[in-house]
Amino acid sequence: MKIQKDYVLLYMKGIQEKEGGYYGTDIANLANELGVTWHGIQKRISFWKNNDLAFKSFVYLGQHRPSITLNEFIEIESRVSSNSLEIKQHILSNLQTERKADGKELITKPTFYRVAKHATLSQFPLDFMYHWFVSNKITIPDDYSVKEARESLSSVFTFSDMKTPRGPNLRAIYNKLSKAKEWFSRYEVEPINHYSKIITQGKHIRSFLTSIRQDQQKRVQARLIFECQIAFIIECTDLLIDMIIRENGRIQRAIDKSRSKVGNHIREESLVSTREDLNCMIINEKTKIRMGLMRKHSGSYHLILQVLDDLTNSMREGVNFHSAYSRDIHKLFLLAKDKNEWRSLDEEEKRPFIRNSNLVLAIDNGNEDVASLIAIERIVKYIKQGKITFNNSYYYCHLGNKIKNVEIEKNEGFLTNEILEKMVSELFAIDIQNIIEGLNKIDKIDDCDPNDEEMINQRIDFSEVLRKISKHVRAMHPEWFKEHVCLFIKQTDGLFSMEYTEDEFADRLYEVIGFLGRNFRYRDLETSVNLKYFIQRYVTEEQLILELKFIYQCMVSLTGKDALMVVIDTMGINSRKTSILSDYHGRYATIGFADMRSVTPDMWPINSFRCRSGDSEAMNMVEVIDKIQTVCDNSIKIYTGDSHTISCISAGLVFLTRGVVAAGRICKKLKKLKKSEINKLRENIPLLNKIGKLLRDDPSLGRAISMKKHIYIDGINICKLVEDLGRLILRNVSNADIPVDD
Repeated sequence: MKIQKDYVLLYMKGIQEKEGGYYGTDIANLANELGVTWHGIQKRISFWKNNDLAFKSFVYLGQHRPSITLNEFIEIESRVSSNSLEIKQHILSNLQTERKADGKELITKPTFYRVAKHATLSQFPLDFMYHWFVSNKITIPDDYSVKEARESLSSVFTFSDMKTPRGPNLRAIYNKLSKAKEWFSRYEVEPINHYSKIITQGKHIRSFLTSIRQDQQKRVQARLIFECQIAFIIECTDLLIDMIIRENGRIQRAIDKSRSKVGNHIREESLVSTREDLNCMIINEKTKIRMGLMRKHSGSYHLILQVLDDLTNSMREGVNFHSAYSRDIHKLFLLAKDKNEWRSLDEEEKRPFIRNSNLVLAIDNGNEDVASLIAIERIVKYIKQGKITFNNSYYYCHLGNKIKNVEIEKNEGFLTNEILEKMVSELFAIDIQNIIEGLNKIDKIDDCDPNDEEMINQRIDFSEVLRKISKHVRAMHPEWFKEHVCLFIKQTDGLFSMEYTEDEFADRLYEVIGFLGRNFRYRDLETSVNLKYFIQRYVTEEQLILELKFIYQCMVSLTGKDALMVVIDTMGINSRKTSILSDYHGRYATIGFADMRSVTPDMWPINSFRCRSGDSEAMNMVEVIDKIQTVCDNSIKIYTGDSHTISCISAGLVFLTRGVVAAGRICKKLKKLKKSEINKLRENIPLLNKIGKLLRDDPSLGRAISMKKHIYIDGINICKLVEDLGRLILRNVSNADIPVDD
């Protein structure tokens, strides 16, 4: 048969575009197709390559096509380098999926594992087991012991022994943190640099570690132990700063409680005439009372100062001041440590520090120790407001650089010029009202048939209900198990493989689905004891949120309704085992945590979110809405609740992050924004959308922003910007008719 030049050229072009060249096997396949010999067609191609420009660009890559392509080898090498502990089956599975999609022949297991082994040996020493630490530039001491490191989690890196009968012990918290930092220093890395990688799975790392026996998977144990230690150091640092702020708050409450306002007022009035006649009475009664009360708590003030001094090495290490306040803060700290610094301040410097002229006069007359106490109080206030930030803290770090470095597209974000102008003109209330009117009316429950009432009163085995729900959910979602497996691999960073079939996983998941009810223990139910390993390794909050998402989609399919609004409220729950992390809840008089629960107006359960009892609900609203939108496929437009679920800053953050309107009960009249404040919002729409994108990627930072009054970017206080935006939103909400009590 004659070899057709045009046909060969077309065939070779296709191979060249697809593979970047051709192999001897491609020529053999072409020869078989044309019914000629391999030698004959190879001879013609060689001739054409020498004499025809169209053939000169074709590249010969070798006799046999490799079983793994260059791109696949690069992928294997990259994943081994970034995470040497990842189970190789996960890499193979991903490559096989890509080949199936392209209609290519699958990779054989021996070939893949041979290449994976070569990629590992080319990057890590054969006789060294801690490859993951090497790839992440973490030092492992020569005398490192997995057993010793694991024991440190229960002796050093633990929140125990930090309380006294009177409450948290600041000195004990600092001492535990210091010991943990000293132990961790052998790795020669900063904990905060690695914390961002584990923030999403920090709550589950200890559970993953507990599911591994001490004599197994030592490489994986070493990594999980390292991550547990990081989580403890950062969380303990945040806790210490929290406790410093709260200790200052306790002092203020004690002072307020001790001060008898009425008595002081009467005493002052009775002494007015005497004071007019006696020029020697320089210090008035209020000033004397304030100084006396502060001196009464001087021990607590100096404990705060001592802990801050040790933590920051006299405010020289691991701490940042905003440029506008750095000079004042340095002087404050010197004054807090040495009362004699007061004498070195001139009148201009004293005036912004203490505006009460009578108090300044009193301090000048031999009461310099009070100035030191006021300086300590002011430093704590600056920490709370965000004027002082800490490098090794998560919630009290400087967020300005993070926000500034967020990359955002031109039209990315929920805030636009058009929407902002609607808010300014208060026409946004019409949009809110339209959403409210568009909500599906709640189904009215008709009177039950007597026969139905008898059936309702009968005892129903709830396990049967769960099994039926499980079957229905899986029937509605063919990819149910695959999505759970993908989430499991993502959460564990590929350290573990799924050990159950779909039916086995579903049965166990629904059997323990209530275990994360916050107060359960393994010994409460016999089934929980038997499924302890499954709970430790597979049951996480994210897995339950994914299952809630599947159940929600089934409800939408069955009813034909999709939720546009959620109702959020809180209840306090007593912890069965109180720790330093268990707070007293003022409204519910519980010692434990607050549970924020979300339902649709039709009472479909959406989410349950745990937060600290000492937090306001609004402070955590970004995280709550993020989980709600995950369950509801971003269908929620409005959330409502009591007044404690909203604040100006949370309303702004929730809208920027998810486009959700905070429409809770508003108890006070909101002031109208000034023209200068509105103009600042108009000028900084891209910056506000950057905040929204940052919080979409890391919702837990919503709490960090809500806690502060000052976060500066190029001289702009973004906390004030977000608060002004939230005030605009809430003014529009107050003009809409929202039946919160219905």
